[in-house]
Amino acid sequence: MRFCFYSALFLVPLFFAGYVFIFTPKAVSGPDHLSLPPRSVAEAKAVLRDIEQSISRAGVVIHTRLYDIRSPLTGRVKASPIREGQMVKPGDLLCTFESGPLLDEKATALLDLKLARNRLESLEGEQALEKESLDLRLWELGQEFVLKEQGVFSLEKQFERGMISRVDLAKKKVNWPC
Repeated sequence: MRFCFYSALFLVPLFFAGYVFIFTPKAVSGPDHLSLPPRSVAEAKAVLRDIEQSISRAGVVIHTRLYDIRSPLTGRVKASPIREGQMVKPGDLLCTFESGPLLDEKATALLDLKLARNRLESLEGEQALEKESLDLRLWELGQEFVLKEQGVFSLEKQFERGMISRVDLAKKKVNWPC
């Protein structure tokens, strides 16, 4: 009798199902048979929240990243409120510097700023005076131009009436004060 591969594919699951059927305990009820004890069940409403668990173990923590912290300021460290190995959060104070040289630099910078502001105010005042002077000169030139135009107009009227000659008119236009 030859054993075929396809018959093995059919027979193996059949034997497994029979094994499970035979050796699985069955729930039997009744006074004369032993039954499994009833299980107690607790009912609770599911709530979404963080679960906090902690495990204490002795060991060594090895860092995975190192950071170089640099300050644009130069000076001596006055105090450092953190200890080596202490955890820090963003915004924690790492150290304080001696402020003597920094305060001197700040005072010098503030004095330079005050001097620059005073110089700016004086230049703005000079500029305002110069603008007023130029405005006045422009007004004066405008007045002279109006007077000249009126004088030339008057001379031309006199010429039209025959009171002055063409040569006198030309001479007076050239020599007109302006």
